[in-house]
Amino acid sequence: MPEQFSQDEQFEKGEIKGSVHTKTSDEEIGASIKPADDYPEGGLSAWMTVAGSWLVLVVAIGLGNSFGAFQDYYARKYLLNSTISDLGWIESVQSGLLYAVGPFVGVLFDRGYFFSILIFGVTVYSFSMFMLSLIFLAFGLGSGIGIGCLLLPSISLIGQYFSRRRPLASGIAFTGASFGGIVIAQLVNHLLDDHSLGYANGSRVVAAVTTACVLGGMALMRPRGDIKRAPSQGNHQGSAICRVWGYAKEGEFVWICVGLFIMNLAIFYPLFYLQLYASLRDVPASVTLNVVTIMNATAIPGRLVPNVLSQRFGILNTLIFNALACCAIIIGILGIGYGSDAGPSIIAVATLYGFISGGMLAQMTPVLASTARNVHEIGTRTGLGFVGIGIGNLLGPPIMGWILTNEYMWWRVTIFSGIIAVMAMLNTLPHELLLTIFTGVSVHDLRTLRLTSTFWNSFVHQYSNALFRNAAIAHDYISTSALDGDPNARLQEAAKWHAIMDLSELVTGWEELCKRFASLDHSWNGMWRPGLGHLPRQLTLRSTGNRVHRFKIVSDEQLAIVTMKRPDVLFAWNLPGTLIVADLHTDEVLWALPSTHVRMYAHVEYSCGYLVFDRGGDALEVWRRATDVERKPLNPIAVLSQPDSFMFRAAAEASIRAEARTEHSLVPDLRGRFVPHALLRTPVAGYAYHLVGTHLVVASQAALCAFIYDVETGELLDDVALDCHRGYAPDWDELRYIEVDPARRRVFVSTEHGVYVYANEDVEVADDESDGVSDDGDRDLSRPTSWVQQSVFVTRLPTAEACVGASAYSLPWFPRPSDTWELDPPFKPIAVPRLLTIDFSWSASDSEINAAHVSPDGRDMVMLSDHSIIIMCDFEHPRPENTRFLRLHRVDLHLVDNEYLAFDGRRIVVGTSDGILIMDVRLENVVWLRPHAPQQHRFSCVQVTREAAWATWGEGMLQDAAPASLMGFDFSRPPDESG
Repeated sequence: MPEQFSQDEQFEKGEIKGSVHTKTSDEEIGASIKPADDYPEGGLSAWMTVAGSWLVLVVAIGLGNSFGAFQDYYARKYLLNSTISDLGWIESVQSGLLYAVGPFVGVLFDRGYFFSILIFGVTVYSFSMFMLSLIFLAFGLGSGIGIGCLLLPSISLIGQYFSRRRPLASGIAFTGASFGGIVIAQLVNHLLDDHSLGYANGSRVVAAVTTACVLGGMALMRPRGDIKRAPSQGNHQGSAICRVWGYAKEGEFVWICVGLFIMNLAIFYPLFYLQLYASLRDVPASVTLNVVTIMNATAIPGRLVPNVLSQRFGILNTLIFNALACCAIIIGILGIGYGSDAGPSIIAVATLYGFISGGMLAQMTPVLASTARNVHEIGTRTGLGFVGIGIGNLLGPPIMGWILTNEYMWWRVTIFSGIIAVMAMLNTLPHELLLTIFTGVSVHDLRTLRLTSTFWNSFVHQYSNALFRNAAIAHDYISTSALDGDPNARLQEAAKWHAIMDLSELVTGWEELCKRFASLDHSWNGMWRPGLGHLPRQLTLRSTGNRVHRFKIVSDEQLAIVTMKRPDVLFAWNLPGTLIVADLHTDEVLWALPSTHVRMYAHVEYSCGYLVFDRGGDALEVWRRATDVERKPLNPIAVLSQPDSFMFRAAAEASIRAEARTEHSLVPDLRGRFVPHALLRTPVAGYAYHLVGTHLVVASQAALCAFIYDVETGELLDDVALDCHRGYAPDWDELRYIEVDPARRRVFVSTEHGVYVYANEDVEVADDESDGVSDDGDRDLSRPTSWVQQSVFVTRLPTAEACVGASAYSLPWFPRPSDTWELDPPFKPIAVPRLLTIDFSWSASDSEINAAHVSPDGRDMVMLSDHSIIIMCDFEHPRPENTRFLRLHRVDLHLVDNEYLAFDGRRIVVGTSDGILIMDVRLENVVWLRPHAPQQHRFSCVQVTREAAWATWGEGMLQDAAPASLMGFDFSRPPDESG
């Protein structure tokens, strides 16, 4: 449970760095404080003091509450050459000085100089208001100092008479502020617009009325006769400076002051700008001129009701609720329309805001006074709190005016004010609610939060596991499936979800796991600086030979699955087969299928523990990871998809060789091994295929059809016609790549005319031969119908029309690494500081797509044409601002050949004839891996995993053709770290 205010000794010893106040009633506050003085809690003098304070607050706060009327008049008629930010300084200086003098006035009040302060204040205020033609000096500077000397003594004096009923008495007094806002706003709207009076005479009338109110209040207020001066001894002895220093060491008091400062940065936005907002939106004058009046009128019950409720729920808890409600109301301003239809919305916002803000303003002083241990501390503590309130009032209006600009960008200032309003009381919320609020906060923001204060450092440290666990999920550092069961017990398993964490040392906590992944992200983004990231470690697999064709990286087991090219090289390198599974750490072959079983140039796919490669013709073999068979029972396979004897013989031969490698081991090592699972025979011979999850799409160019299989069961799930685009888009002749989105039942075909998107959808058709339509053309409901699947053409991307206005970029010029450099490592990593912005012009080659990938969430698409990388975010709703082109040219301005593409939803990897490019979808971070020597072969495959980028690359020179080895760029560990 949070500590209470009465724990002075613990605060001063430093045992309590910060706490959250969760009082439920003022009775509890009184019990914990245990004041030394008895409070009358009523009587004639007490209620006369409340009445006098009410009259003073009519002016002291009511004048500021009516500034929206002044602001409207100044902006539209009187100060036409001033900016909105300039006008904001007038009220901000007044409000700032109103509270900034609080510490000095508070000390004098505690020493008994009550009437002296009031006489000085009313003199300065009256003189300034009668000189209102000097707007900034009089309204801002002079009246601010004068009102400041009136405000604090008037409301602090109530604390001498009331303790238990202090919120109620303060609330009654603060209704004067609302009444003053109503009266003064009406005076301003009518007197200043009255051409017979003019601005000068109208302002003098306002000055006379307000001065009379202050003098009347002074006549009613009387300090308690038994309290004259602060005693010479107490909890905080010595001079005022020593007392202030003692208060500053109380963490709870300091955080209340900070919260009030943040709150006052934003709370006055509607009060100052809502009338102007309504005027500029052509809201009728009958509504516009009464906006400030409505807010002040509804603030009257707002100052009473929350203060009454605070006696049950606690003064600080009700203040927190009001802050959250104020945030919602401010954000709601964005929904207001234009013209007369917006009138009811303006009235609703003004009504709700007036009620809520009235409660907030009325509760600030009681909250500060509730921290006092006796009546002799009320003035000083309230004055110190007024410093934060004053600074917030000083900075808030100009900041809002600067954000608003003279173009009146209302959404910006509305969002700013709404967010600031809810931030004000964050540190006072219960920890359970804070944990909910900070769910999903980034790792960087959590580290920054720790540096803001002792309170937040302690909070993050106390709830480190929960906060960083949520951050890991938000950043997609771990899979939620790895967290089944007890989260703390599953930390190591979650850490090993990515291969980067599969290290010899253990991960000690969620924070360390996040640090490792954050360092990995910095390395991917080219932030190669100490404390952030590092250069990638370049790896070359020797065990797979130099004739790699296709490959797949299995991150969770650190394996590489490769297929080979030409048979003559196999004997030269003495490889055990044409499909090899190698260990990425030890660079040794773990398992291989014989060369007689797998054809040369076979295509290979891997996902979710299933290995797929084409046997030739219409057959595709599916193999299952042996370790999965041990853990989970084999799923029943469709009869037509049972593996044949050819697969079992190859598996037996591969097992014999693998067991020979581990003949001295007592327990067979199944890592890297696969067993026959299914043999899929497509209705027609497939031309291209791709595996996503457990869904395999096989496309036939000759039959213009795609088949989608579930590799777990071997069942044919869907067949999609690839000719239903006719009549909507040009016919294509060359199928270059195939992609599938199983969740949306969509197939993506890359062609020479772009990416064609097809889907199977349920359509309603008539059961008989008729079309289900009556003679008059209406649908005949009497005919029976049924739902069937039908292939439909969804869209074609990219098109010249959809890309008009898209952003286009090119790489800056970088010299090629010198050929005289050492070729180990063979690549030079370059962090591209900034791409060059170029004018976009549509090229015919932009529609010649070699490959396209869709993000796992099905939202973003990356396409690779001959000379460009095309990124379309939210491709189903293409917009130019979400489309980006990266044009690639050689240093000598010749076009670069783009050959292979990989995209995992997070990063894009492109193999080009001038190196390997790594980037994000927004093109904000680009890394260029450039070879020291010119490329000697064409790419045959690239892949991106969470921790590394992989590609085939020339390692040596042969006369007949260039060899290709498997090379990786590991961003999880620096180059000098041993593998």
